[in-house]
Amino acid sequence: MRSEIIGSSYKYIVDESYGINKNGFIATGTESIVYKGLKVRKEGGLRFSCVLKFKPKTITLYGRKVDRLHLFKTVEWKIFQELRECRSIVRIDDIVEDLGDFSLPCEKIEGGVIDRNKYFCVVEEFIDGWNLNEFCREEYWKLRRWEPLANGKEKEVRYEDY
Repeated sequence: MRSEIIGSSYKYIVDESYGINKNGFIATGTESIVYKGLKVRKEGGLRFSCVLKFKPKTITLYGRKVDRLHLFKTVEWKIFQELRECRSIVRIDDIVEDLGDFSLPCEKIEGGVIDRNKYFCVVEEFIDGWNLNEFCREEYWKLRRWEPLANGKEKEVRYEDY
């Protein structure tokens, strides 16, 4: 088992200094398991932050098996390439089809391991800050309220707390 993924020009490592549990985990999406990663030149040197999105190679949709990797490469990747200059779209740096000897224990998935047999990796730029869900709740929908305190001041109550 290896802890790094070898891409086209870089190697990628899960950033284990990030996250609540210091395991690099960011979130699970509709079909991805997302980790903060480090992008390092194969020869070594500078490290850049990135996002490692592990996507299943195949999914079952309406009782049919779908080749998710093929769909991503032939349809979705082209859309991302056309929108590359748009700043509201996250940039994709690399697609790693074969994870090699890389494996990552993950309690969020069936089988408990992200590896080459079931997953491929989409490497995206890392933008620190709120995720879309947090932005919508906090800024767009303003889903928070203020409660008065005994001393005449107010306390902000976040959506999750009420």
